[in-house]
Amino acid sequence: MGEGNVEGHGVDAALRTQCGWGATAHRRSSSPMTEDGPNGEPPDAATLAWAARRLASETATVVQRLGGGLDAATHLLRAGDGAEAVLRRAVGPDGDRRVEQFRRERDILTLLQHTGLPVARLLGADVDAVQTDGPALLTSCLPGRLTYPPEPTDAFVSGVATAAGMVHSQPVPDVVWPWHDGAANLSRRVQSGNGPGWARLREIGIPSGPLTFVHGDLWPGNLLFQSDRLTGIVDWGDAGVGHAGLEVGYLAADLRVATGSQHVHEAAIDAYEKVRGPLPNRAWWEVAGYLRFPRDPADWLAAWTEAGLPLSAADVRTRHAAGLAHALSRLS
Repeated sequence: MGEGNVEGHGVDAALRTQCGWGATAHRRSSSPMTEDGPNGEPPDAATLAWAARRLASETATVVQRLGGGLDAATHLLRAGDGAEAVLRRAVGPDGDRRVEQFRRERDILTLLQHTGLPVARLLGADVDAVQTDGPALLTSCLPGRLTYPPEPTDAFVSGVATAAGMVHSQPVPDVVWPWHDGAANLSRRVQSGNGPGWARLREIGIPSGPLTFVHGDLWPGNLLFQSDRLTGIVDWGDAGVGHAGLEVGYLAADLRVATGSQHVHEAAIDAYEKVRGPLPNRAWWEVAGYLRFPRDPADWLAAWTEAGLPLSAADVRTRHAAGLAHALSRLS
């Protein structure tokens, strides 16, 4: 596949649907999203002309800006015939890493077509910004909305767990981009921890076991729902090969911090195990899920507030500390 454009993706009736507010990536960022700055800037005329060609239309116009963090400018576009699509452009600091993520997402979306996963259809990619004002991806709209209820229903928790199970059931792809071992990156945190449970955590070590296909940033901010029905999984820029346990632990830890409920944390992993079977070394991965957070978990506050959760920095820190302590106690 060439680096400039993705050919052969015509627009059909499947694209002519209402595009959900949440049909965009919500990547973690330590800073709040603002209307000012590069991620609020609309695409220029050349970029819109490129998008129009990908949509087999004479014109493409910006309907509205969509959320999605500081490292992607995301806009809903409408073609001349009414078809809608999502345009995402890499912006902000750490541009090289974002370009790598865009390239990876382009490849992953291509691989995941016709797998049964609810993913957007890739309509165009200009990762090297040959015809656009920055590295760009153009995808179809997905139904549903980003929703992160502070008191999630059992059906919502089950839907979140089902998303993880669906991802992990996919065959491991033949990757052509670097794979980053998220579990290995936890080693320094594991070695520096003090208090109940930490010695046992080090004694067990990173669990061995088969690696699987993982999303890489799976949390409710990257899932779309209609009512409590899962309709979309977005933001595949960190996808690759990894430990399913780490992804599940991270997802459950996110739910614990966001909702303040240990019951929701447990229910998410229980629901996952109903889909995929018992999670080996579950207690270890529960701890590891909390260790994937930044050292100050409140650095991710902006992502939760953008998702509509009424959290404070103090809430995040207190809930993270309580969840981590509980997970460590299960190892003692």
